[in-house]
Amino acid sequence: MPFVLDASMALSWCFPEEGSEKNDAILQRRAWDPGIVPAIWSMEVGNALLTAGRRGRLTDAERREAADLLAHLGIEVEPASTGHILLHVLPVAAQYELSIYDAAYLEMALRKHLPLAAADQKLAQAAATDGVELLTPV
Repeated sequence: MPFVLDASMALSWCFPEEGSEKNDAILQRRAWDPGIVPAIWSMEVGNALLTAGRRGRLTDAERREAADLLAHLGIEVEPASTGHILLHVLPVAAQYELSIYDAAYLEMALRKHLPLAAADQKLAQAAATDGVELLTPV
């Protein structure tokens, strides 16, 4: 079954200190169950890798390796119109006091009736509150 892949989960595969057996199992699951992400995902993970490099958390080589891993995940990126974001994602963000970025993952999971893989606790708690199946513990 496809699942919504939050940027925080994908990034946990790039930073060993954030990893866990549960997170690694989701990486393996992706081999047979496609991950689906909102359009913001690519910019969100790209910015996180850039920031990690600037802060010395990743070397240039590690950043390139992480970018290569994420670029070749074979995930489905769903485009979003401004209207969709403002009319559907914004209310979810307001309801759960999430960033618009995190709300995009929750809105997608709700709309598509898909489980969510998220390493972000606030997002996971909002999803659990709304009855979304979580592939990660809250």
